[in-house]
Amino acid sequence: MFNVLGSVVFSIIAFIFFSLNPNLGGRTITGYQISLVHTSFNILNTLIMFPFGGVLVKIAEIMCRSTKSEVDEEIGVMHLDDRILKTPSIAIENCIKEIVHLGNMAEKNLALACDTLLTKNSEAIEKIYAREERIDNLTKIITQYLVKLCNTDITSEENNYITSLFHTVHDIERIGDHSENLAEFTETMITDELEFSETAKAELKEMFNETQKCVNNAITALNDDNIEFAEKVIKEEERVDGLEKGLRQKHIVRLTTNRCSPLVGVVYLDIITNLERVADLALNVAQVVIKNNTNK
Repeated sequence: MFNVLGSVVFSIIAFIFFSLNPNLGGRTITGYQISLVHTSFNILNTLIMFPFGGVLVKIAEIMCRSTKSEVDEEIGVMHLDDRILKTPSIAIENCIKEIVHLGNMAEKNLALACDTLLTKNSEAIEKIYAREERIDNLTKIITQYLVKLCNTDITSEENNYITSLFHTVHDIERIGDHSENLAEFTETMITDELEFSETAKAELKEMFNETQKCVNNAITALNDDNIEFAEKVIKEEERVDGLEKGLRQKHIVRLTTNRCSPLVGVVYLDIITNLERVADLALNVAQVVIKNNTNK
């Protein structure tokens, strides 16, 4: 649109100019003069179009308008395009958007896995596995794109940041893996007809909420490059650690006093261990945001 509209404007100007100065239009120009005209075109076109940037964006959105289903997570990649690798700074921004997209998928899977553990919804288990497969596929695509980005003309600071994004992608993918583990625990509960006590359910629900807040704030911090949300994750991760230790101790007491089935006890301890590791991974994501802001 920038080039087309600019060409239309300058074609009109050129038509008028050469109509008034017909002798100039018949002269041969050198390659050097062509480059000057081309550079002048780009500079002047930018100056003319700059005030209308918002209008150009709106027109582009209308031209490329998609339905809600088309921008849903099911389509996979939403922001990556090899053509923007020519502009690494924009490519990095789009990588972050895609990683946030990946994080949102992992966050949804975690929430669904936690809810499924309490409701024993077997249909939801298949949804978790299906989304986890999409998370794995998107992780590979983002990783490959980051490799391409590392091979472009980037600064050492940008290279360091991209390196940290490799770790962020891996951490988010691991959150997805732990959600899959939770789904597997639900299958075990259903298959073996195991049931948590009301006390255990209340304890797990508390830890579910804290862990989900940890992940949500980490993804928000990454999306907005917001150090305040990143620092919230530090405190929340500490709360999750404290919960994991406290709930583990309480559950061991229940086991030793025969107030809980050993089979249920094993699943319970595995669940809180996985949740504690999810919080650790969310903290890793938040620390990337903190480090990036510190280095600015």
